[in-house]
Amino acid sequence: MNIVKKGFTLIELLVVVLIIGILAAIALPQYNAAVAYSRVAEALTFIKTLNQAQEIRRLTIGEYTDNADVLDISLPKGFTLCARYVNLSLYSNGKTIISIGKTEWAMGPSVTRNAACVWKAGAGFSATIATYVPGGSKYCPSTANTLCIECSVDKTGGNIAAERKACGRLGTYLGETGTTYVYSVL
Repeated sequence: MNIVKKGFTLIELLVVVLIIGILAAIALPQYNAAVAYSRVAEALTFIKTLNQAQEIRRLTIGEYTDNADVLDISLPKGFTLCARYVNLSLYSNGKTIISIGKTEWAMGPSVTRNAACVWKAGAGFSATIATYVPGGSKYCPSTANTLCIECSVDKTGGNIAAERKACGRLGTYLGETGTTYVYSVL
C-alpha cells in the first residue's frame, strides 16, 4: 500500500511568501498616506472650527484670543491645557499639541519640543495645520483680507512623503523654509 503525502514544497512556500511581500510593499505606502491624510484632515476640521470661533470673538471683542476657554468651542476629546504663556496657550493629548495665540493657532507637533507639555516621541505626526493673521507668516501677505491656513511638514518628522502627499491634497505647494515644506490650504 502506497501512502501519498500531501503538502507544499519549499519552492511553493517561498513563492507565496514572495507574493505576500510584494503586496505588502505596494499596500503599506498607500496605508501610510491614508493615515497621514486622516490626521491632517482632522486637524483641518478643528482649525476651521477655531477660525470661526476666533472670527466671532474678533467681531465681538475686537481681537483674537489665546484662551480656548473664552471661545464657543470644545477642544477635541482628550486635550487639556498643559502650558500658558504670554499670548499663547498649549493644549495636549500626549500625541498632538494645539497652540492658540493671538496672531496664529495650530494643531500638530510644531511645539512638541516644549517640556511643559507631555508628548510621547513618535506618537504624533509631522504635519501641522496652522492659521495665520494677515502678515503672520512668510506666505500670508499683510494685504490679505482673510486668515491664511497652511499645512506644513517638518523635514525631520515621521513619514515625510505621506504627509507631503496629504498636505498636497489640501492645497498648493508654496515653498519651503529651513525645516518645513509649506502648502496653502484652499
